[in-house]
Amino acid sequence: MGSRRLGQVELSWGKVTVSGKVHGCLLKRFDHSVTKETLDGIPPIEFDTVAAWCRFTVPSGLGGSLGGGLHAAEHALIAVTPLLAMCDRWDIGGSFTPDGPGGKPAIFIYDGFPGGTGIAERLYQYYGKLASRALELVLGCNCWDGCPRCIMSPKCGNNNEPPDKKACLHVVDILSREMAGERGAG
Repeated sequence: MGSRRLGQVELSWGKVTVSGKVHGCLLKRFDHSVTKETLDGIPPIEFDTVAAWCRFTVPSGLGGSLGGGLHAAEHALIAVTPLLAMCDRWDIGGSFTPDGPGGKPAIFIYDGFPGGTGIAERLYQYYGKLASRALELVLGCNCWDGCPRCIMSPKCGNNNEPPDKKACLHVVDILSREMAGERGAG
């Protein structure tokens, strides 16, 4: 229930339906994949919950892959969520789309439980601070292409593909700058 605009960012929160489907799995031995198995016949998992999401305009010259930047930014925002919402990163989920509502890129962070738990509402209230912390996280990591410390997630359903740290920095910088007035909250 709510929506507001901060510069080029439109921030919203409300009810959503989350749907996920398992298509296969990777069988690994230590740090390398042994084989990829396709799993057919598993029905999608769906539940109603609450999400906070942002839509924004990406300036030309983003640098890197928009999809990879959004994916990495989603992971960075989720990684810092426990600092503001007193939860575990396993209590939330996320999604992104380069072509979201209104044709603009969007990043969604949702409560990982049916009906919601209040995490998304808190993120909506303090999204400026969330974006600022995500920017600090990614800028503060000295890796080159992204690592588990900054933009890779242990719970990613897409095997952390495609990550793009450079584009991620642009995305979280846009969110942080546009929402600068909200950083002091929380």
